[in-house]
Order: sequence, then C-alpha cells, then structure tokens
Amino acid sequence: MASTTLKRRQLSPKDSRHVFVPSHVLCFDMFGVPYMEPAMVGIRERTPVDDTKATPSVHGMAYLLSREEYHRLIVSEGAGAAYVEMELMARACSIGVTARGASCEEIPVLTLMARFPFRPEALPSVRYMGLLIQGAQESGVPSSYQDYLRGLPAYHKSLSKYEELGASLLIGFWMPILNGPCPAEKSPIDRPKTNDALGKLECLMKTLQQIDTIHLLVETFSDHFGAVNSSKDIETIFRSGRIASLIGVEGLHQIADSSSVVRLFHKLGVRYITLCHDDDNRYADSSNGKSKNGGLSSHGLDIVREMNRIGMIVDLSHTTTDTQKQVLGVSQAPVIFSHSSCPRNVTDEVLDLLKTNNGLIMICFLPNLVSANGVQGAVID
Repeated sequence: MASTTLKRRQLSPKDSRHVFVPSHVLCFDMFGVPYMEPAMVGIRERTPVDDTKATPSVHGMAYLLSREEYHRLIVSEGAGAAYVEMELMARACSIGVTARGASCEEIPVLTLMARFPFRPEALPSVRYMGLLIQGAQESGVPSSYQDYLRGLPAYHKSLSKYEELGASLLIGFWMPILNGPCPAEKSPIDRPKTNDALGKLECLMKTLQQIDTIHLLVETFSDHFGAVNSSKDIETIFRSGRIASLIGVEGLHQIADSSSVVRLFHKLGVRYITLCHDDDNRYADSSNGKSKNGGLSSHGLDIVREMNRIGMIVDLSHTTTDTQKQVLGVSQAPVIFSHSSCPRNVTDEVLDLLKTNNGLIMICFLPNLVSANGVQGAVID
C-alpha cells in the first residue's frame, strides 16, 4: 500500500512486515470503472496451471492496525459489498530477505478477496499499476517481485467522447418525458395536450416512439450499452464493461388512462414509471401542482398495486410529500426516487419510511433544483 494511500485513509500502522502468501497469487478480478479503471487488484488461490516462475506467490505488507483503523479500512473498501474477509497463513520475512530465506516465519493475516470475482480478469489502468509499483518500492518488497509487477500489462486509455461519458456513467436511466397536461396556449408543437382523448392517444404514441428510439440506440451501440430487464442484468452488463440501461416513463399521464398500457410498457422493457411529472394527474399529486388528489387518488392506489404485481418499479420523484407517504404505506415492493432535489426534496419522515421500504433515492444535480440561487448556489452548496 503506497504511503499516499495510507495517509488518505488515515491509517497509522503500529507495525508492518513484508509477507508473501505461497498459496495465493496476484490477480485483477475486481471489476472497476469502464474505460477509466477497468480492474482492481485482488488475490486468488494458486492453481495447478500457474507456473511458479511466471506467476510468483503474492507479496505485500502486513499491517498491525487498531480495531478502529481496521474497521475504517473495511468501510473504505465497501463494507463487505464487494469483498469478503479471509484469514490466510503468510510468511513474514525481514526486509531484503527472499521468499526462500530461512528467517521467514509463518503468521496469520486478514485480507480481502473479491466477493464476485471477474473472469476473465480485466487489465488495470496505468495509473493503478503505478500505485502498486510505488507501494512495492516504498515497502521494500523484493526487487524480483517489483520487476514482476512492472512486467504486467496495463490498460491504456484512448477515449472517444462517448467512452468519456461511459467512464462516469455506470447505469443509465432512459426516460421518455412528455409534460402534461398542457393548456393549449402553452403547448409547443411537440408537447401534446393530455386533457382530451385525442391528446392522450397522441401522448401515448410519442411515448412509444421514444421507447422504440431507446431500443434502437441500445441495439445500435450494443458494445457500449446493455438493456436491463431484471436486477441480475445490471451486474452482468456492468461486469462486461458496458453501461446498464434501464427504461422508465416519467409520468402516468403517458398511459392514456389505461392500466393495460402499464402492462404493455412492461412487455416493451419499461421497468419504472414516475407517478406524475410537472402537474397533478388522475393518479397522484405533483410537487408543482395544486394537490387536487390530496396525494394518491383511488386510481393511483390501483395503479401502484398493479405495478407491484407485474414488477414495475414505482418512482416517486416529482410527487408531493403526501403522495410519497401514502405510496410508501401501501407499496409491497421497494420504490425509488430517481432524481429528487429541491423543490422535490424528501423529508426526514419520508426518508425513514423509505428505509423501511428498502427503497432507493438518487440525487439530482440540476442547479435550479439543488438551490434556489441557481448555478452559483449549487456550486457553493
């Protein structure tokens, strides 16, 4: 571990010793961030096909940490989400002593191994390999092992503008948005009215067109995107180095007052629906509306139950606090807040209910939604 890493994690070991683990070898089986940090370091058991000379036993440093520091280290590594703790027998040697040195003693060490090892392994970035080599040099790891690290292949970035986007985007949420209902005098050409039958059908048609466009994009750029139909798909797509893509519909005004459309949306790959957008509808009240339903209407209750039944996630962004509390009181499945900020923020009471629901809240960074002072306020905040 490089000195800069120790400092950043606020670790001050009481003692440290150079060790190697004969039963394990270095690997890069922890998937990282596509295009930027493709793989993180790990260790795995040595197999019969591992050549002892080409693949030496893993070397490193064993640190004696306080209980508090060890806990902080585990938390910084994801608190068990990505790694599992393992106790292994290592051989501790004096600085400069080789693996075959007689002065090595066997000691137990705690280490972390990938909970979901990535096979085949990906390449670490040049930056990441530099940190490993720096740590090996500072720790006095045998020069032969340092040479081994220098000889390992690394990933060299050569990013297109789309790959640069992918480097900061792990899961994409594609949402057909059609504001509604829109008064005639304020409706732009591409924003249909949804307060009459013809307008509702036009809104539905445009939503279907957008869903079709999303599928075309994902299919055309399948080397960058993967369509998500279940939670298992997210991990599979992520581990393939692509962006996991979910389709959502932002507002029940886009279903033409029909629960059949909700079921059809699900068959078309839609996996979550926001109950409302910038206005109240017959199902739920919007944070920008007039609260005509008092929260969730009877129609809304039926829709929430149907969404639960078919596996469509309920999205509570844009809704009022009353709507949120009522939905969290009846939903039999976890809900999400896909993009909630001021004035669509959630109260502490709602956050407590969300925790009980095992739901998820995602934060939006649009300046005018984060702060009333616009861009400057958002930067300061």
